Amino acid sequence: MRDGDVVAVVVIDSPTDEMRSRILRTWLLIAVGEALAMLVAVGAAVRLTGWVLLPVRVLDAATHDIAVGRMRSRVAASGGPPELRRLARSFNEMADNVEDVLEQQRAFVADASHQLRNPLAALLLRIELLALELPEGNEEIAAVRTEGKRLARVLDDLLDLALAEHTEADLQLTDIVPLTAERVASWRPMADEKGVHLIQDGAPAATAWADPTALSSALDAVIDNALKFTPAGQDVRVTVVPGATATTVVVADRGPGLTEQELERVGDRFWRSTRHQNVSGSGLGLSISRVLLAAGGGSITYERHEPHGLRVTVSVPRELPQTP
Repeated sequence: MRDGDVVAVVVIDSPTDEMRSRILRTWLLIAVGEALAMLVAVGAAVRLTGWVLLPVRVLDAATHDIAVGRMRSRVAASGGPPELRRLARSFNEMADNVEDVLEQQRAFVADASHQLRNPLAALLLRIELLALELPEGNEEIAAVRTEGKRLARVLDDLLDLALAEHTEADLQLTDIVPLTAERVASWRPMADEKGVHLIQDGAPAATAWADPTALSSALDAVIDNALKFTPAGQDVRVTVVPGATATTVVVADRGPGLTEQELERVGDRFWRSTRHQNVSGSGLGLSISRVLLAAGGGSITYERHEPHGLRVTVSVPRELPQTP
């Protein structure tokens, strides 16, 4: 510049393509590095989460097994954080203690039932001998005889329950349809005597893993219960339904049914509806059935059969249950 005027201009031409390429490559490297770092972090987080949660899943499965009656289920305290390993050991100790207490309870019930059966049998014999010396139709003797027989049934059921809780299931691949047909046929004379229509329908064949003796006992208890409460002229329908994971036997009656509150308690030991106390029974039959079925991975559920009645579903698995 001279005297404030621009005399000349210098133009510098410097190419920037190479610089831009280097900057772009740098940003690309940074982006790729961040993406790889995120992938590594996510992978590590997933692996760490799996490592932490695996013992929790195993503990949850063992807890469920114990809740449904498989008391020998335990947790391997070999993986996961130290805190979870300590929790697994504590859980196993608790399960051992619970199993010991239940075993002592079962032994007591079995011993008491067994020890009381002989004196009760002698007492019933004396009642029968006494009845021979009294006028025929004596109401007091009849009442004592009835109560004695009821007590004998309760003791038999208690012994059966104690044995059921201690017995391993003898699982076999079983065709459920002929087994169910056999039990229905054995109860049909009683149904005919009461004027109840006992009907079997459903699939022509359906296999499942079950203990035939336990399943037969459970069906006997359920069908007996249905016939007790179904009035003459009504149906008791037994239906075999094969499913993807289980085969079910549904026993639906047209009796008075149960309320929602009663449905929550049905199957509990010694529980009987206050509306049906005059019906014979010990209140242990369905409890025994539940224990027998649970030992083989089966179950028994109850629901209302509209407009009135009870629907009982006995389920046994299609696949062989894994031994805990």
